Amino acid sequence: MKSRPKPADLRYGVISREDVDTYHRILTETTSDLAAVGSSMDQDKIKTMKLDGMTKFPRGQQLITEFIGKLEVAVACARSEARASRQRGEMQGNGS
Repeated sequence: MKSRPKPADLRYGVISREDVDTYHRILTETTSDLAAVGSSMDQDKIKTMKLDGMTKFPRGQQLITEFIGKLEVAVACARSEARASRQRGEMQGNGS
């Protein structure tokens, strides 16, 4: 019987450049949707309204900020690993 993956194992994965483009497109579409809601409120002269789910946006923004930070760290690590690999190859090529 297969054991269930641990929660920490589910957090890790591989991300591609295309994935980053997809996330960017989705967020761009989402900002357009938010702007359209604001325009509708202006058009109908709505200053305030009651909303179920008021805590969702701040939590989502926090998660996106953390995700971007992890992306930036991953880029720095990948850059460092690529540089180290290249440098090892250069040193081996020199016969040292």
